[in-house]
Amino acid sequence: MKWYCAPMTLLGIVLVTAVGVVLEPLLRLFPAHYFDDIARAVGTGGGAIMISVVLAPLIEEVVFRWLGIRLLLRWLSPFWAVMVTSAAFGLVHFPNLPQVVNALACGIVLGYVFVVTRSLLSVVVIHSANNALAYLSLAVVGPSGGDLRTMIGNEVVYWIVWAACAALLVGSMTVIIKSNGQKIQIPSSSSPSPHPDEL
Repeated sequence: MKWYCAPMTLLGIVLVTAVGVVLEPLLRLFPAHYFDDIARAVGTGGGAIMISVVLAPLIEEVVFRWLGIRLLLRWLSPFWAVMVTSAAFGLVHFPNLPQVVNALACGIVLGYVFVVTRSLLSVVVIHSANNALAYLSLAVVGPSGGDLRTMIGNEVVYWIVWAACAALLVGSMTVIIKSNGQKIQIPSSSSPSPHPDEL
């Protein structure tokens, strides 16, 4: 196991943010009550922040990435190990359908970051940053008015941003997936990580 991989952690934060932008037009097709349900479930205050930004990311990453992917890599390729755990990660957010869709997509990013880095801390930090951004959005603008399209206020600029996020997401994930779970070479003074079979 590798303790931490800062470059892939930063890339992962960028990619899960891009996931939110790319999925926004789809998620906004769901009725508004789903987003109100999310806000009620999350709540406010220090306890809500501790649960959504610290405890939930830690527990979910231990279960789905550190345990789930490592177990499935005994029988499945990295691609299928990531897909199966991402599907399971999405389903635990049922019945809130926007959360199911978002968790499935973010789970794919988190899964591949874990497979490539072998770092539990990296995926916990990415997950925590994503939840913190979502919490901040709910707290500042509320569940119904916090979409990027409304904040930008210009259709042309919005779709340029959307296309850039989509291109970044597709390009980065293509490179990561084509690595087939092998460690991407990132300049580092630390020793190389083991092969996925050694997880």
